[in-house]
Amino acid sequence: MNKTYDRILEQAARLFREKGYSASSMEDIADAVGLKKGSLYYHFESKEQILVEIMDSFTEKLQAPVLALIDNDELGSADKLRQAIKLHLGTLDSDNFEITVFLLEFRALSEEHRQRTLQGRASYETTFRRLIAEGIERGEFMDVDVAMAARAILGMCNWATQWYSPHGKHTTDQIASIFSDLVLNGLLKQR
Repeated sequence: MNKTYDRILEQAARLFREKGYSASSMEDIADAVGLKKGSLYYHFESKEQILVEIMDSFTEKLQAPVLALIDNDELGSADKLRQAIKLHLGTLDSDNFEITVFLLEFRALSEEHRQRTLQGRASYETTFRRLIAEGIERGEFMDVDVAMAARAILGMCNWATQWYSPHGKHTTDQIASIFSDLVLNGLLKQR
C-alpha cells in the first residue's frame, strides 16, 4: 500500500472512533489527511469502502498471530491462551482506533459487507475456541462450553476498549496478565 492510502485509513479510523462513522464525512477525512475531498475518491469509491478496508485489515491483524499460536507445539495450552489474550489486548496500544471501529461500527455497513465482517469476527472467535478445545483435549483445561468460554474471554478483552487508557494504572501487558489469571483459574483442571 502507499503512504497516502495508509494515512487515509489511519485518519478515518481515528475520526470514526472520535465522532462515529455516521457523523464523519469524506470532507472530514480529507481534511485530516491534508487532501482535497475529490482526491479521496482516487483511493476509495466511498466512505463505506474505507470502513470495509479498516475492518478487513484489522481482522487479518488480529487473527494471523493467534492462528500461529495454534501451530506452536512448544507451548502448552495455558501459555497459548495467555499469548492470545496478550496479543488481543496489545492492539489497544498500537491500533486503538481500529479495534474500537472494528467492534462498534460494523452496524453501519451495508448488509453484504456486514455479513462478510461478521464472518471474519466469527472466524477470529473460532480461533479462540480452538485454543480452548485443544486445552480440554490435552487434559489441561476443565471440560467447559467452549463457545461460551471463548465469548467470555473476548467480551472481557473487548470491553477494555471502553476504559483502557495508555496513561492509566496498568499497561496492556499487565491487564493481559490479570485477565489471563482470571480466565485460567477458571479453566485449569485442579490437580
